[in-house]
Amino acid sequence: MINGKLVSKHYRHFALEKVSFQFDRGINLLKGKSGSGKTTLLQLALGIIKPDEGEITTDIWTKDAAAARFRDVISYLPYDNFLSKNISLNQAEEDAGAEGIPFDKERFAQLKERFSFEKLANKKLNKCSGGERKIANLIYALSKPCRVLALDEPFAPLDRHAKKVLADE
Repeated sequence: MINGKLVSKHYRHFALEKVSFQFDRGINLLKGKSGSGKTTLLQLALGIIKPDEGEITTDIWTKDAAAARFRDVISYLPYDNFLSKNISLNQAEEDAGAEGIPFDKERFAQLKERFSFEKLANKKLNKCSGGERKIANLIYALSKPCRVLALDEPFAPLDRHAKKVLADE
């Protein structure tokens, strides 16, 4: 569980003011208008950014485990993706193994098949469409065993087939 109490974060043209929240185990959905602070709230909850005010507590990781958090506990897919555009999805999977990042190769293969991505898996992401890059990033994120899976706007810009596959996951 992740709890936030009277959390604030200020930027030059935006402020998230005194928000309290609770993310329970299982699926949690943030819903709101564009520019309302969903991404900021998600990044605060995950410890990616620090609040200006308020307190965030969790029983998922300790403060001492902050460096290992993303590697071993959280799989986070930001809106703008995280895999380098200069590599292929299969190269990203190989790199994860070489860097000791926990990775489920069997699930990876299943997801490539379910998303119909096998033929594109060796294509560099900078040669893929926006939807194909999102699918590659989703496959990678969903293949990491984790306690917290955080997806920021995962359905944009997916086609109907990919949206159904993701919803079924």
